[in-house]
Amino acid sequence: MPKGSQYFSADLVQLVAQANRAMNAERLRQDKGGEAATEEGKIALKFAQKELDRIYGANQKVQKLSLSGVTDPEKILEIWEAAERITASKLLTVSGRREVEQKRMEKFFGVDRGKITTRERKIWRELTASGGLFDMLHEMEGVESPSKTVQDAIKVMKANGFTGEQITEALYTWAKQNAAAAADKQESITNYLTREYPGINWKVKR
Repeated sequence: MPKGSQYFSADLVQLVAQANRAMNAERLRQDKGGEAATEEGKIALKFAQKELDRIYGANQKVQKLSLSGVTDPEKILEIWEAAERITASKLLTVSGRREVEQKRMEKFFGVDRGKITTRERKIWRELTASGGLFDMLHEMEGVESPSKTVQDAIKVMKANGFTGEQITEALYTWAKQNAAAAADKQESITNYLTREYPGINWKVKR
């Protein structure tokens, strides 16, 4: 068990150690690269570093929280609050990012917890991949990513029996055709699908 002191508790020592482990693990993932070095993890680590810079100064290049030799109550409180914020960051850990992604998928597809299908997961991976549809939507003028109309279009296509491949192909084609157009010149996803797939039933949405 970690030991405290007359100035701070053993629980705080443990909390600080937990925050340091999370930051160090993410630094290793970012340094190693590959799929584990996600952009979300990079951003979360950047915010964690800002916590350290606020306490110790940006010029000090400090990479971990430390209680060693700290006796000032205000400084201890600063470290405590920073450790709480760092450990509360779900995007700083692999398991936390999975949890956040799961919730995003559930919200996007409009399904209850734990009811995401393999087909929906495949569609989601296609949409969120680097250079994928969501990245394209971010670059399109006047289009929110992921937009409510895109979510609705996916639900309609699913209900009409579109495969995952057909859904992503339709969305990519639409996005590519409209990516360079001004907001008032873009064809909506609804109009595009109606034109390209005249037999689609828009009243069916699951």
